[in-house]
Amino acid sequence: MDSYEVPANDLKIDYIFSNNFKDKYNIFLGISYSEDYRDPLNRFNYLNKYYMIRAYECNKNNFCKENEKLSNFFGSGGDIIDYKHKKIIYKFPYSTQSDLKNELNSKLFKDWMNGNLDSGIVLRKTFINDVNNFTPEHIGYLIKGDKFKIKEVSSRWLNIVYTNKNGRTTSGWIACQDTTVCN
Repeated sequence: MDSYEVPANDLKIDYIFSNNFKDKYNIFLGISYSEDYRDPLNRFNYLNKYYMIRAYECNKNNFCKENEKLSNFFGSGGDIIDYKHKKIIYKFPYSTQSDLKNELNSKLFKDWMNGNLDSGIVLRKTFINDVNNFTPEHIGYLIKGDKFKIKEVSSRWLNIVYTNKNGRTTSGWIACQDTTVCN
């Protein structure tokens, strides 16, 4: 049994289901806790729930162990609100079981699982962040046509390395929706 530490709230299991792929039996947990979290640097504020997606791989004796690589792919996070303008500016992609099941059948997931996700091209201006989440502060940005290498995927954010024409590299997280990887 795993345990999770969260700030002063009780965990809730929003959904749990199993799925077989690559000849492995997997259990997926969608866990949440109530959260009106405000980033200490006041960069973003979560609305109501913070989600943690955990994946477990089970053997034929029903011994299950967390598959950290798979858990990291789905990641953690929540909907983010701009309190000043009273609108949601980012929606966590796996807040429901159907969201996660749809991702298991997506091209992004299949390419990632098969090791075919190594690069992409920017479709429209996208900001480079220091976290795999929305934040109003950015490391930089990429423009349409920029090519990048992918290091990691989490919650539909891509951890990338971009090398400009002068050989200078920039690393960080970009929104997958702004690239050929998710479109």
